[in-house]
Amino acid sequence: MTIIQDIKPIGMHSAYVEGLPFDRAKKALEKKRYRVISLEESALLRMQHGKGSFVSIYGNWTREAFVYDPEKRLLCLTKSSPIMKSPRKATQAHREGNEYPLGNEYFLTNVQFQGALEDSVEVSSMEIPTNRFGEDGLTAYAFGDAAENYGLFLRGTGIKLMPIHLPDLKDEPKDEPFARQVWFRGLSSMSSLYGRGWGLANGRLRGVRKNFSTGTKG
Repeated sequence: MTIIQDIKPIGMHSAYVEGLPFDRAKKALEKKRYRVISLEESALLRMQHGKGSFVSIYGNWTREAFVYDPEKRLLCLTKSSPIMKSPRKATQAHREGNEYPLGNEYFLTNVQFQGALEDSVEVSSMEIPTNRFGEDGLTAYAFGDAAENYGLFLRGTGIKLMPIHLPDLKDEPKDEPFARQVWFRGLSSMSSLYGRGWGLANGRLRGVRKNFSTGTKG
């Protein structure tokens, strides 16, 4: 396993791990003093390095997650992902190809669920125009101070809408909360926020240095 530092220090230190399960990749990055990147930091990197850069072309896991609220029957985007707090259990569920094994040992506890909802925003649209990122509640929350400029960046590449891909509730339990980590897709997939897959057993996890400050907490 090799950690590849493809982003040199131009305001931000960043590296990624590819081909490892989420829990092991997270541990490997943290051992080298990286932490899992946020959506805002990912957007900043894409703008800094351009549409043809690796970080723009290829997607990666971020620290955010979609959480299902069974009382309101809706999904929220949260910056307090329960999966980040229990990466080993969540990844093991995906390794088994079943997010919720018998015994429900991977269901969110009430404390985890309430913690995730405390810092979240409801997902009310399945696609957001890129010229409205600064005013739309979800993109303003997801991308923070970078929202408006990232929307304009996407529009400059010809992307007019950013899709939101949520779990299909027809195939999910309706009475228990659950979480899906956000995969931030590359520009070829319209930079969409993807929450449908059980892909924690593999993928690409990007990190940033803990001592770097972009105005994003975490």
